[in-house]
Amino acid sequence: MARIFASEPQSIGGVLDQVFRLAKAALRPVLPFALAQAVVTLLLQVIRLWPVLTSGDTRALSQGELPGPIALLALPLYALVLVISMATIYRVYEIGAAVEPPSTAWERGRRRAWPGFLASLLLMLPIVLLGVIAAIAVPALHLEKVGPGPLIVVGVIALAGTLQWLSRAFLCVPAVVVDSLGPVSAIKASLRLTRGRVLRLSGVLLVGLVVMVGIYFLVGLLAGVVGALLARGLALPPVMFGALIAMVVTFLVAVPIAAFSTSLTLSLWHDLKLRAEGSDLGAQIDALHRDA
Repeated sequence: MARIFASEPQSIGGVLDQVFRLAKAALRPVLPFALAQAVVTLLLQVIRLWPVLTSGDTRALSQGELPGPIALLALPLYALVLVISMATIYRVYEIGAAVEPPSTAWERGRRRAWPGFLASLLLMLPIVLLGVIAAIAVPALHLEKVGPGPLIVVGVIALAGTLQWLSRAFLCVPAVVVDSLGPVSAIKASLRLTRGRVLRLSGVLLVGLVVMVGIYFLVGLLAGVVGALLARGLALPPVMFGALIAMVVTFLVAVPIAAFSTSLTLSLWHDLKLRAEGSDLGAQIDALHRDA
């Protein structure tokens, strides 16, 4: 198995080329992970729709009625989603780094699920805090007197800050899974790797976003057309029809989205690590020369 990860820092085009090559190579190996996650997601949808499935009354869902005791089954399923996500990341890393034998992904996913969960909480914590601050501050602005201007300004600032934080800290996930760092250390590592790399991150992430949105759009359009034809014969209510389309799209996009999004994250992480390690090595050499 040939190594896909580059041995030296790449241009933005080089990183994107690596992303597509890694995603292509990962399609088949990622299949069991992606399908497992799609099945778990389907089970979570069934739990959400349980009031409708058992009563046949779609108003139960539109009114936000809870699924009842069966909702307890969602907790282990969410934990399983996390394990599968961590295992997927490590499996794609094994492909990119040509790790032999590639047989430790599930075990790595199980061991790194809890640190990954804590890192994800830290990643989302500033967003939660912004939401709490907004909930407290908005009533105090007295919009009926000053107009929506202050709210718009605050919203733009909050959105810019959120995007900046997410783009700087999201590489904590491969740091947890591959480097086996703790949650706090992984966040710090991501912030260190992405410092001063705004343009590089923006270029690669923008292309990745366009690709993933394109996949969802094409598959969703196809599923919607086919589903609409089937719904006529099945006479499904709108709520059930929407849920059915969501399930079908989830299955169809599971493999390409899992392969591409994971390849994108790992390729960026690997390239920025090469750049950071090169800078660290240069600083060490300079220090040796000064000491000499």
